[in-house]
Amino acid sequence: MENSEPKYKAVVLKQFKSSEYDLVERPLPKLQPGEVLVKVFASPINPLDLIRINGGFAGLQTPFTPGSEASGTVVDANVEEKEKLIGKKVSALAVSGAWAEYIVTKSNTLIVHDDDVDLEQAACGWVNPVTAYGMYHQARKLKAEAIAITGGNSALGKMMIKIAAKENMPLISIVRSKKSKIAELVALGQKEEHILDSTDADFEKQYVELAQKLSVKCVFDCVAGPQVGILISGLVKGGSYFNFGSLSGQPIGGIDPTGLRWGGKSLHGFVSTMYLVSLPLEEQKEILEFIKKNMKTIFASTINNRVPAEPKEVAKAVEEYVKSMSDGKILITFK
Repeated sequence: MENSEPKYKAVVLKQFKSSEYDLVERPLPKLQPGEVLVKVFASPINPLDLIRINGGFAGLQTPFTPGSEASGTVVDANVEEKEKLIGKKVSALAVSGAWAEYIVTKSNTLIVHDDDVDLEQAACGWVNPVTAYGMYHQARKLKAEAIAITGGNSALGKMMIKIAAKENMPLISIVRSKKSKIAELVALGQKEEHILDSTDADFEKQYVELAQKLSVKCVFDCVAGPQVGILISGLVKGGSYFNFGSLSGQPIGGIDPTGLRWGGKSLHGFVSTMYLVSLPLEEQKEILEFIKKNMKTIFASTINNRVPAEPKEVAKAVEEYVKSMSDGKILITFK
């Protein structure tokens, strides 16, 4: 007798640091209380996915399904008043990997959109937007007068520029190869004099002087490596360094311990999901509602390419994204 259990297809990576992908079938999961099932429209390739693909995520084993967020439609829910969610278009954080026909997520982390939402934009509507606005929210709670961010030309860095402009928060955008990026970042609302190139010979002098002038209290860093010491040295007394990535592939270093102690400065990890759930429910709702309202403006993403969820196409897309991250998002699509 054939097993009639409903199944869905998912992309899996067979080996870390490889381009060996497969498409497998799995049984649809049973929802736990508070969970919803989303039929996926598309899921982007994110820097976090590259860390996992390269084996840099503790405890993760192959084979596994990459993907940290997706857009789609709610098809089932184990919540009270589930009928209010069924059929809704959403941006969803993936509890399981998002490069799949269906994903499970927590109902309280959904961004529920209006029916006319662009599902390609919504596919990029959780990780970067929640991280960007979460970092601003964190800085505001610490009463920061100004902030700085590395990866200033990334999709997230551009969102931070638009948030800072809207909220009148001075921001230093730290980029690589500044000349090719000035016009675009200025068009988004950044001041040209607040764009610094980390590869300049006198970057340390430029950064420390500007950070002190603006009274930068929080710096958010996605690079790590030996320049962390420079980032911390520019902070005002009582300032905080937040790490949200490790694009350099190097450990945090270069920190002056005396300046750290006597300056009352601190180091933290920043993970958007952990920050969001640490907040009171009303503040969580405030962040998610702000993102929904500004999806077409502040949180709009550049979509560089779209590929079907087929192993060879996914492998080529990941390789393309590694070479051209700043060109925009690449979507894995399920239609």
